[in-house]
Order: sequence, then structure tokens, then C-alpha cells
Amino acid sequence: MNKLKVKKNKTWRHFTSWQWYKVAIIIIFWAILQEMIMASTDIIDNIFVNYLHNDQIEGLGALQQFIKDHWSNLNTEQLNAAGISLEYLGNGLSYQAGQIAVNGVTASNQLYIIMFTSISGFCYGCGVYASQYYGAGEYQKLKQVTALKIYVVFGITFMFALFTLPGVTDKLIEFTTQPKYVANPLETGVVSDTNQVRQLFEHIQWRAAVLSTQQGVQYYRIIAPTYVLLAINETAITALRETKRLYYSFWMSIIALIANSVMNVFLTAPTFLGDFKGLGVTGTAVATVSSRVLQMLFIIGLLGWKRFEFIPLWISFKIERALLKKTMHKAAPLLFNEVLFSFGLVLQVKLRGEYSNEAMTANAMFATISGVIFSPLYHGINAGITAFVGNDLGANKIQEAKRNSKHLIFIGIAIAIIAATILASLSFVIPKILFSNSNPEAQRIGIWMLFIYSLFYVFVMTSNIFYSILRAGGKVWWSLAIDSIFTWSISIPMLAILITLRMNNVIDLDIIYIHLIICSLEVIKVGIGFMFYKKGNWAQNLTLEQGIDKNNWLKLVTSKVKTKVKTKIQKVKK
Repeated sequence: MNKLKVKKNKTWRHFTSWQWYKVAIIIIFWAILQEMIMASTDIIDNIFVNYLHNDQIEGLGALQQFIKDHWSNLNTEQLNAAGISLEYLGNGLSYQAGQIAVNGVTASNQLYIIMFTSISGFCYGCGVYASQYYGAGEYQKLKQVTALKIYVVFGITFMFALFTLPGVTDKLIEFTTQPKYVANPLETGVVSDTNQVRQLFEHIQWRAAVLSTQQGVQYYRIIAPTYVLLAINETAITALRETKRLYYSFWMSIIALIANSVMNVFLTAPTFLGDFKGLGVTGTAVATVSSRVLQMLFIIGLLGWKRFEFIPLWISFKIERALLKKTMHKAAPLLFNEVLFSFGLVLQVKLRGEYSNEAMTANAMFATISGVIFSPLYHGINAGITAFVGNDLGANKIQEAKRNSKHLIFIGIAIAIIAATILASLSFVIPKILFSNSNPEAQRIGIWMLFIYSLFYVFVMTSNIFYSILRAGGKVWWSLAIDSIFTWSISIPMLAILITLRMNNVIDLDIIYIHLIICSLEVIKVGIGFMFYKKGNWAQNLTLEQGIDKNNWLKLVTSKVKTKVKTKIQKVKK
């Protein structure tokens, strides 16, 4: 009997009370819901522009007629000889307004991704201290951390707003859409040999890329100036999370989503307003701008009413030098990490676009669906880690923070398994519904990209959990090792090599299998993250004043060198 009790105790020591799980799941659920709404607000434009009318894109009609006259009559033998997928046979190579606009808005959103991940990374880095100061009850320091967020976020968003200057926007959008000029082979006669068939295909892709670039430039120039509003919006949302007030940040996000969706229905491509057919991409941008303004007004009203302890006073904007140095020591590496990581994502989109326009459209499908469904799940777990690990570390409850991290890993893996199972079963349906105006080849690639990602999502979630736990304890360089450093040293070189070999006909590898290889690298990231986590010395109270910051490797090394030198001098004197 006693043996049974011992065995039972050993089993249950890995778990905690149901009450703890209940509170943790509620916080995580609200965070996931909020992130889904926030993500939907930012990338829902990809869905609405899919339903643009063909006459809303200038030059599309001419391209469609050109394809009909000169491509549709090519046969199977000609496509095989030119090394072109038979998915493009007949009407397979066709472009609708939706696909052109999706590529353009996606290209514009690559700049948004770099900007947003940069400010998010910095805010999360500041949150390492903010959550611990809140747990320790040091509210004056918490206010200064909030002020620091406002300074930096405004600076980053203002820089991206300046990219709307003439001549700048076009070059930035073209980096993703890649409109590489290819002459029309019909100018030299009828298409007959293999090289001319390939040239005709690339000429059509070039013309489609030019149209997408125009749409992306038009969209970015309207939406970018409002990025500066995120100095208020993102600072407030992250501060509410760090102080366990996810309910308010949820309503901030839902207001923006509803406003964006309703205005998109009326402004983008309505079919129920008589002669008014919408403003196309311009209408989509105006809807998103309006939603951000409404969100900001709600935030200002809420903070003016509630007066939370993290709201900075005028004096809070004069940040203590010691606090600035200490906070930047943690936040700067995370900002650096997010900049590297976001540039990595953009480069991966560009590399997939090298394969074909359809691969770029498929990437837009994949990014939209995974961004709304997959990404919010690990952001929700991040909120739980901030609340149950970061706050406890700040309160100097080190062992409790370690135990909580184990329970959160368990919850995260369980959520990932459920989500991956559901998405794997729906991956063959969702792209066809949301992106019905994309051609068959784009849908084929998009479906398989989503399905493959769902198979590896458990590993994606687990590596992100390790990243967040290490970050909460202040081990920012360890977290970088399993995020941006891994991306740039392994994932991107691997993708670049495979795409280059494929485009030079060295290997005959479909983009789907290339995506499979890149996703499989997540398994290695989990192994590295687990190794760092098991060391256990990530759990630190960063609010305590220390003579030497053990996380500052430069101070640590120099202090040890000085100690050794002093010891040798003393020995010589003796």
C-alpha cells in the first residue's frame, strides 16, 4: 500500500493543483484570443483584397488577354520540354485581381512584419523587468520602463513612416515582388522552341509582378504614416499583459478588428452598393488606418479612467541612468533578435518568390492562416510565462517559477497537439475558401505548406516556450541562439541553397519538399532549447541589485581579469 502511495506521489509531483491550471488556462486563453484578434486585424487585409474586381487593377485586363492569346494554346509537350509544371497548362496560368493584390499587400506587410516584430521584441525585452518590478511592487521603476518603451517604439515606427518618401517605397516593395524584366519573345516571332516557351512564361510572371508592386506601393503609402500610433497602442497592450490585465487588452484588439472588418466590407470591393464598386487596395488601407485610430482613442480613454500603476508621469520620462542601462542590457539583444528574425522571414519570402509568383502567393496564404491561428497560440503561452514565471522571479520565488515553467511546457505541448490536429485536417479546405481567386498552382502549394507546418507545429511551439522561459529569466543570449541565430546560420542558408540548386536545374525538387526540409529543422531547435532549459540557472531575480551583473559577459570577464592581475601583483610584492 505504501509503495502505491509513493508511486502516486512521484506521478503527481509533476503536476500542480487544478486551481493553478484553471487560472493559467484562463490567462493563456485570453492572451490567445487577443493575439488572434490582433493578428486578424493586421493581416485580414490579405483576405479582403482577394475579392477585388478585375477592373480595380489597372493593366490586369491587358495581361489576361495576352495570356489568353499566346499561352492557352501551348501543349503538354512544350511545357514539359521547358521544365514548366503542367499545373500551368491551358487556363492554369491565369491571374485574377485577388491574387495580384494579395501579392502586393503581402509585400507591403513584409515591412510591417519587420517593424512590428522589432517593437514587439523591444517591448518583450522591457517586459523582462516590467513583470518583475510589478511582482516586486516597485511601481516607480515600472513607470520608467513604460516611458522607455514609448521612446523606442515611436523612434522605430517613425523611421518606417519615412519609407513612404518618393523613390523609397517602390524599391522596398520590389525586394519582395521581384519584378525582373524579361522581354516578350513574341516581338521576335512566334513562340516555337523550348527557350522561347520558358521566356514567355517568365515574361508573364514579370508583368504580374509589376502589377503586384504597384498595389503594394499604393497600400503602404496610405498605411505606414499611422505606424506611429503603435507607440501608444503596443506599449499599452504589452504593459497590460505584464500586469496580468489581459481582459482590457482583449477589448482593445476586438474594437480594432470589428472596425477594420466592417469598413473593409464597405470600402474594398462591395457588391451591394449599386454603382459603387469600392476603392480596391486603397479602401483596404483606409479601413486599417481607421481601426488603428479607434483603438488608440479607446486606449487613451481607458488609461485616463483607470490610472493603472504602469502609466508614466511626466517625471517618469526622465529615466534613471542605472535603470536605463540595466533595461537596455536585456531589451537591446531582444530587439536585435527580432530585427534579425523578421529580416529572416522577409528573406525567406523573397527566396520562395524566386521559385515562382505562385509560390509567393502560397506563402501569403500560409502566412495569413498561420499568423491568425498558429502564432497566437505560442504568444498566449508567452503571456502565461510572463505572469507565472516572470512575476514570481521578481517576487524572488525562484523555485515556484521553475515549477510553473514545467507546468506551462505541459500546457503548451497539449495546446499544440490539439491545434495541429485540427489544422492538419482543415488545411486542404481553408486556402480554397479564403483564397478562391488564386490559380490552381498557388492553391496546391499553399495547401501543402500549411499541412506540413501543422505536422511540425508541436516542435515550433516547444522551441518558442523554451525561448520565452529563458527570456523571462534574463538569459537573452541563450534565447537568441534558438531563434534568430539559428535562423540565419542554418534555416536561411539551407533554403537559399535548395532554391538556388532548383532554379539552376541542378536538382528537380518541388517547393513543397523544400518547405518540408526547412520545417524539419524545428526538431534541432527544440533539442538546443531543452539543453539550455535543463541547466536550470536561467531562473534569476533581476530586480535585486548585484555588484556584478552575471548576464553581462563583458563585465564578468573584465572583473575576473582584474582579480587575477591584482593577485599576481600581490604575490610579486611579497
